[in-house]
Amino acid sequence: MSLRLAIALPVILALACSPAVTTNPDFRQADPNATTSPKRCLQIARIYRSEIVDDDTILFHMRGGAIWQNQLPQRCYGLRMQGGFGYTTPLDRLCDLDLIQVLEGSRSVCGLGRFEAYEPPRDLEANAVDAGDEDGPTR
Repeated sequence: MSLRLAIALPVILALACSPAVTTNPDFRQADPNATTSPKRCLQIARIYRSEIVDDDTILFHMRGGAIWQNQLPQRCYGLRMQGGFGYTTPLDRLCDLDLIQVLEGSRSVCGLGRFEAYEPPRDLEANAVDAGDEDGPTR
């Protein structure tokens, strides 16, 4: 084995085993042979509910308690006001940059951004526990 291959192989293996994509049960990598940053996809069956924060941000609450944030690259007019969106996909997943459509009113079609792990602000978690919600805001 050449010295270059011996040095490069551990680096390649470490990148291929990135925990956000390969070990997280919420994600399924869209193209495992991609040479650019991997496209992240949420498995539709694992999405418990979606929460529209504003016309730019959607939180996806997953079965098991994880929350994934999608910051849309452009404002999606009417998303918050109408309170719902739909999507069509031939696959069992919703991926970065997929299109969504506002259900009523404007019927805007908008592109998703990248899915990123979301941690609720600490003060929201404390308020949820104080209000008697022992499971906190993630369920």
